[in-house]
Amino acid sequence: MNESNFKIDQPESDLSWGTLIMKYITLFSLGLVALWVLGLSTPFWRRNRYLDNKNSVFESMVASPYLWTIIFGLVVIGILVYRASRKYKFGEVFEVKFDDGEKTIMTKSVNLLNNKTRTRKIPYDRLTFIYSEQENSLFGHQRIIEIYEQMDKVHVINMDLTGWVRHDRIELLIDKIKNWAQHGV
Repeated sequence: MNESNFKIDQPESDLSWGTLIMKYITLFSLGLVALWVLGLSTPFWRRNRYLDNKNSVFESMVASPYLWTIIFGLVVIGILVYRASRKYKFGEVFEVKFDDGEKTIMTKSVNLLNNKTRTRKIPYDRLTFIYSEQENSLFGHQRIIEIYEQMDKVHVINMDLTGWVRHDRIELLIDKIKNWAQHGV
């Protein structure tokens, strides 16, 4: 039986519901003010250009600023809720175990919002990896692994922005996943 186990220390979060709510209230307020100022001041800068077109978006913004403020607010709230749910949906993976005898992969992850761990076993025939490398001016070079179970994304691991970057066998794990992504096993 061939078994490969890759494990890092379990990540812990210092987030609580209070700090999370304060963070998103601040981001919402800043985003709302920025969008409101940008959206409502633009028609005044270009007012002469659009006087002949009575049905323009800019004219409607000037005519009903409260409606546009509500629309901008809902857009900002939607973006923040989407980002928060996406961040905590998958959790942080801290253990990956390939079991060739049972033909399964076992992952352990922790939800950093409530510190609950989750174990998931995926049979090899339902497993897909997508490995990608990205260059980012803010974070630099990143190696990202996406794990799918029958086309449903179950985990995203950014090897260079998490504790995995310090793992002594990280290259072996990446080679195994690259090989899997190219050849299937």
